[in-house]
Amino acid sequence: MEKLAHIKDVHALLAEVLLQARRLTRADAGSIYLIENNVLNFSYIHNDTLFGASGSIAISMRAIPWRLITFPGRVRALSGKPLLIDDAYHLPSGMPFAFNDSFDRQSGYRTQSILAVPLVTSNSKTVG
Repeated sequence: MEKLAHIKDVHALLAEVLLQARRLTRADAGSIYLIENNVLNFSYIHNDTLFGASGSIAISMRAIPWRLITFPGRVRALSGKPLLIDDAYHLPSGMPFAFNDSFDRQSGYRTQSILAVPLVTSNSKTVG
């Protein structure tokens, strides 16, 4: 993790944060949403199953054909609290959000569990 402190390029830093988070959790896939104009935008995605050996691409929402709104991600970014969902397709009752499966339907991927964690700067500002 010391490596992160030496990365000066924000895109390289976010890609490395996502990679290290996936390694730590042994996740097949992960994404980063950044807050722009009070909206979460799908900004980085890694997916070993869909993207093969490299497992990652940096994207812009405008560059992909689907619009993915992740309610758990939005709730966590706004509340500042992490969330673990064991099965995205069987949410516990009473959750203030729903799982949007449009990415899965369009890509052929199947999301299993979700770990949504706010991305916070060293100044305690939530940025994603």
